[in-house]
Amino acid sequence: MNEYLADEKDVRLEKLIKEIKSADVNLTFITSPVNIYYLTGILITAYERLVVLIVSENGRIIMFVPKLEEERVKENSKKISHRLEIVSWEDKEDAVFKLSSVVKNLGLRSIRNIAVEKKNINLATFEKFTNVFPDIKWKDADGILENLRLLKSGQEIKCISSAAAYTDSAYEYFFKCLESGKTELEMVDAVSTYFKKLGTKIEGPSFDIQVVSGENSANPHGIPGNRKTKRGDFVILDMGVKVGGYCSDMTRTFVIGSYSEKQREIYETVLEAQIEAINTVKPGVAMQKVDEAARSYIESKGYGKYFTHRLGHGIGLEIHERPFLDAQNKNLLKEGMVHTAEPGIYVPGIGGVRIEDDILVTDKGAKVIGNYPKNFKSCVKLADE
Repeated sequence: MNEYLADEKDVRLEKLIKEIKSADVNLTFITSPVNIYYLTGILITAYERLVVLIVSENGRIIMFVPKLEEERVKENSKKISHRLEIVSWEDKEDAVFKLSSVVKNLGLRSIRNIAVEKKNINLATFEKFTNVFPDIKWKDADGILENLRLLKSGQEIKCISSAAAYTDSAYEYFFKCLESGKTELEMVDAVSTYFKKLGTKIEGPSFDIQVVSGENSANPHGIPGNRKTKRGDFVILDMGVKVGGYCSDMTRTFVIGSYSEKQREIYETVLEAQIEAINTVKPGVAMQKVDEAARSYIESKGYGKYFTHRLGHGIGLEIHERPFLDAQNKNLLKEGMVHTAEPGIYVPGIGGVRIEDDILVTDKGAKVIGNYPKNFKSCVKLADE
């Protein structure tokens, strides 16, 4: 169990119960491992076996798990909440049929509406649900759960900040290793080795480490390969780690040995666009306005067609979660949201630049989480360094 969960104990479950009552939902079937973890602190992946966290409007909370997970879940549940009941099913049983008997014994006067995570549940399981519960109206639980996770608590922000600090230190290590002649995959291995040296301070990378160089850097989602870096290359490193289950996500772009004025112009355009976006962040501002601030600046410098993705995304237990900062999103920023700001310019034949930081929305505006420098001079690796 993580420290932040100990401090917040039953608060999240109480909020969920309140939300499902407001949505006229009698109970919710939660099946995604990340949301089960968010609500209980129990990390469980049962693969093809059915795992359901049942949360009822009357306050009953039941973890429905395969028999082989029962003891581990019971042991973990003691640290989380005295209210969490454990019910298991065996491989010889029909899991969904047994689930229906659990639901019938919840003590509810009537069950009209059940919410499920549409983004997570597969069609085969949902068809079984509808067969076993033929008179039920099914609602979508995704919005309810996403709203709960949208605003980060102090403990969640502490985890993200710790993850960002370790990412800062990984960038310091990477800069020392950066030189021409190394392949992209060799540089990925260097970062991976550093993460392993951190040991139990982190839970590993929050996503696959991305290093792309030269012409490959013109692909926003380029895949590291055997291309050897050359003098004058842009080198993009996109990485993050997990602490307490929470992710960091940071990108820096470096130049090896020498650079052209065109490269400097592109880099400084991206950096200024990011600054414009960050300065726009504050509670009550439409998310599309933050995207627009960066995009307008890049367009004013003649590079508009080379900025090909949204400005940013939320970050937390998942590397990509709400809120999403794009040109269509009219939703308003709120204090406690954490999102990335990552404008980029990707020019075929020259390469690409992306600069990314994690941003906390505070009552006063934006707070950048992480401290690795991003001015152009600090990101140029000369041959004698």
